[in-house]
This record gives sequence, structure tokens and C-alpha cells, in this order.
Amino acid sequence: RRLVVVGLFLGGAKLLQALPTQAGFPMLGNLLYGVCSAWTVSFYAFEYVWTFLGWSLHDRIRFFEQRWAYFCGFGAPLACATGGLSFFPGTALYATAFPLFIMLAAAAQCKPYKDPTRLRLFMLPSLLATFITRLFVRTSSVPD
Repeated sequence: RRLVVVGLFLGGAKLLQALPTQAGFPMLGNLLYGVCSAWTVSFYAFEYVWTFLGWSLHDRIRFFEQRWAYFCGFGAPLACATGGLSFFPGTALYATAFPLFIMLAAAAQCKPYKDPTRLRLFMLPSLLATFITRLFVRTSSVPD
């Protein structure tokens, strides 16, 4: 289910990039995609820590959404560094630098802080993932 949620989030990020670009505002589309890319880098890096701690997907998403500004800043350096590159150089830089972000995530000490402005970033992807999962389970459990 986690892969479906993150995949839908990335699909939504590409849609956020495409809509302003088609409307004649390519800089806005690239900015929105860059922010979503920073969040994705952070989510992937902290995923290793959260898996080690045994957190459920719901707990991970809630923690992430309550600290959305921190996670945007955490992933911004790698998202900015790879954002303007073509596919292969960007992928090479990402693959080289990402282990450092995993180590930084493991060393991070997140304080028990709750932002009153929780940003529900994963609400729509989570709802769609639940729907897809239920649809898939329902159709695959039909007897022959």
C-alpha cells in the first residue's frame, strides 16, 4: 500500500507541474514540482528510520504532515541539485547523494512538536490507494 500512496503522490506532483505549465506559467509548475520532490526525498530518507522503529504507514504520514516545513527543507538540497539536470546525470547524482540523506535522517532527533497547520499532503493519495487496494482485493478473491 505504501508504494501505491507514494506513487500516487508523485503522479499528483507531475500533474501539479503540468497544469500551470499548460496555462502558461512554467516557472510555477517547476516550483510546485520541486517542493513535491523535496518532500519525496525526505519521505524516502526517513522511511528507513520509520521502518526500523516499526511505525505504521498512518503514523509515518501523520508525523510527516505535522512537520511538512521541516521535511521540505530537509529534501530541498537534493531536489534542487537534481531538478535542472537531465535524466542520467540527475539519477547519478541522486544515487550518489541519497545515502547521505539516509544517514542524516537516522541522526535526526525530531522533537515532539505538532504544527497547528498540518498539511494533509497524503490525503488524496491515501484515499485512492485504499480504493485501489479494496478493488484489487475484491476482484482477486472471486472464486473460480
